[in-house]
Amino acid sequence: MKRPILIAAAGAFERSALHRILAEAFPTSPLSTCNTASDLQARLEARFPGLLVLDEALIAATTPTPALHASLARFGPRLIVLTRDASVPGPPVGAWARDLPDRVRRAVFDQALSVGSYADPEVRPASPAPPSLAPATKRVAPACLLVASSTGGPSALARLLQQIPVGALPWIIAQHMPDHGTQAFAAHLADVSGHAVSEVGGQTRLTSGSIYVLKGGLDFALSQTPAGTLTLRPCPAVASPFHPNADHLMQTAAVAGIPAVALVLSGMGEDGASGAAALGQAHNPVYVQEPATCIVPGMPGAALTRFPYALRLDPSAPLPSFVSLCSHQPKED
Repeated sequence: MKRPILIAAAGAFERSALHRILAEAFPTSPLSTCNTASDLQARLEARFPGLLVLDEALIAATTPTPALHASLARFGPRLIVLTRDASVPGPPVGAWARDLPDRVRRAVFDQALSVGSYADPEVRPASPAPPSLAPATKRVAPACLLVASSTGGPSALARLLQQIPVGALPWIIAQHMPDHGTQAFAAHLADVSGHAVSEVGGQTRLTSGSIYVLKGGLDFALSQTPAGTLTLRPCPAVASPFHPNADHLMQTAAVAGIPAVALVLSGMGEDGASGAAALGQAHNPVYVQEPATCIVPGMPGAALTRFPYALRLDPSAPLPSFVSLCSHQPKED
């Protein structure tokens, strides 16, 4: 492969390690580096033609400008974000060495798909595709929308649902609320939006056009049959102060390979950030409420830190791409 690769990492150790990993895997690819958000923005504005390998710590160390967010979003499949586990000290170089070469090959293939040709024939996957390539190259419509919501989220949800067609993509809402409040909240959303909204407290098969509010105090997992049927199931409480837990819900979807749109609304803390990042890394659409419109911007801000190229959404004027995704009606068996 001869594609140029730009390594964006704040630390000299990280840049050196990534350079070594990529040089060994792709000896014919020109490699370059940058170490600040401003340097990265300058390279992107100069229309860098290759792949971008971005250590998320570079973004976390600063406040990215809207221009940088927009540039990263436009990079599409050429952007490879290296996430970190905050509970583990130091950069996960071992995981990078194991996973990064395959992710680069997958990014080249995805870019070839997006332009309708194979610019790098040597990285075209065999038929059938290896398991490591299959999840990213499988282009399917979303099956559901997963929502993380807390303080300030109910009003944002009411405004959004009033602008979304009835009878389309099912929504699953993880609203941080006591168990005695979610049934009334579901009834309120139904009244103000005209959608079919119900509280979910047990195993439930999802249907098109329905909005599901997870019962307060419980956590849920999402599964999918080979035929595409989605089912919500209660699960043991996860280690978090927030229940229903949006991170866990989204992560179960990502692990199961379920095509889902992620939406993180106003709220305190970071619930939804890791889950949205997991879905985004699996090439699913990720939206966050524009922090300036939030009553409490903690959750959307955390999601932007974990997944800096998520799209920002004003609940009063949602993006056309969001409305279009929510208008899709999944097939049901």
